[in-house]
Amino acid sequence: RTFDVVILDLPEPATGALNRFYTQEFFEEVHAVLNPGGVFALGLPSAENYWSPELARRNASVYHTLHRVFPEVIVLPGEHNFFLASDAPLETDPAVLAGRLTERGIETRWVTPGYIEYIFTTDRFAQVRQELEATTGVRFNRDLTPICYYYDLVLWLSLFYPNLRGAFESTSLVNLWWVVGLLVLVALLVRWRRGWAVPFAIAGIGLAEMTLEVVILFAFQVLHGYVYAEVSLIVTAFMAGLALGGAASNRLLVVSGWSARRALIVVQAAVAAYSGVFPLIISLPIPAPALVFPLLALLAGYLTGMAFPLAVALMRGSAGRVAGLLYGADLVGGCVGALLAAVLFVPVLGIPQTCVAIALVGLAGLAVLV
Repeated sequence: RTFDVVILDLPEPATGALNRFYTQEFFEEVHAVLNPGGVFALGLPSAENYWSPELARRNASVYHTLHRVFPEVIVLPGEHNFFLASDAPLETDPAVLAGRLTERGIETRWVTPGYIEYIFTTDRFAQVRQELEATTGVRFNRDLTPICYYYDLVLWLSLFYPNLRGAFESTSLVNLWWVVGLLVLVALLVRWRRGWAVPFAIAGIGLAEMTLEVVILFAFQVLHGYVYAEVSLIVTAFMAGLALGGAASNRLLVVSGWSARRALIVVQAAVAAYSGVFPLIISLPIPAPALVFPLLALLAGYLTGMAFPLAVALMRGSAGRVAGLLYGADLVGGCVGALLAAVLFVPVLGIPQTCVAIALVGLAGLAVLV
């Protein structure tokens, strides 16, 4: 079934769930159900007279992403910008549009001939387009790189913390090289202080386990819609994996005859490998079934859950001190991972590069243990 008009009447992309309706992939699905010459319309809260850099970036990201799918995109100015997109030229002559409205006898409360003339003849109509075209350096909004909800988050934060605008702008430039540089510096420091090697590795495991959990939830939402119906199952599977991994770690030492250090190195390598393979699984031409995601969460929990008992067996000292130190390192890593994954890594780096970053963290832990 195809349509002449598709109207998206949703709030701005302020969350990962809402962001799904402003991505290139969603726009392509809309384009597929439009008749030739059909129109797609969406709206975003904006400002009529002045656009802050944060507002310009959010709006420009949607505008340029639309342009990747629809050759014709116009934006109507106002406190609420309306984006009209089509694969055919759109009429912007106010006399023609007002004539069509009158001729067809369409009763409207807001869109009147006077309103149409005002929208298309004021300088703001041209200024909005110029502002959007001039805002360069913004990223396209994709399912696996939901940058637009980060732009929207920065927009709202800039209203309450205007002095931090420079910091917000800098964080949008984060890339994998930043992660590589930081990990190299930390790994060199830990190699110099050998006593930090195991706590550093466990902090990396904590970061990996929380980041992977966030990534799995995001990936499920991208491929299967609202995550709320399945979040309990995915989280339960992850927690079950942690318990099973912890129970299996001692058996691994008995069955394999490995030392605790060797076993921990193998677990670190397995976590890094899992993180590297995950983007390939979710990028398959055939979307992964919903049941796959609890299994992926179970496996992620199992691998990361094996690390803590092995690290305790490896460390020397009183049981209370060792357990407290490693548990603290695990909590710090998990806290950093949960915060960075949801707020920065997934929207800015995207899910594939976030997984690469987790793999790099695992390799850094591997490097200090060897």
